[in-house]
Amino acid sequence: MSARVSAALFEDLVRYRRHFHAHPELSLVEFETARFIERALRGFGFDAIRTGVGTTGILATLRGGKPGPVTLLRADMDGLPVEELNEPNERGLADRTSCKSRCRAGRSV
Repeated sequence: MSARVSAALFEDLVRYRRHFHAHPELSLVEFETARFIERALRGFGFDAIRTGVGTTGILATLRGGKPGPVTLLRADMDGLPVEELNEPNERGLADRTSCKSRCRAGRSV
């Protein structure tokens, strides 16, 4: 992977993290988060994407060109209802759900 591709990927990951932290949603009501992730996965060219898994989950399949081992990646995408003690401008934006600004995004990327 070239440095240019790595820098672009890094920028995307930073943008994703900032979006998730600005728009947290509680478990099983993270519909906007799921839509955001689905759009990103479709842009990456996965072979199959299934949504609504266990309500808001997403299953994406990427087939390799050769037979061999399979890797599974799992990540949480719900926000946690905690009160943030940092500066107000660093907190998540008020959300449309009951999460409000007391939600901390709990994402694994």
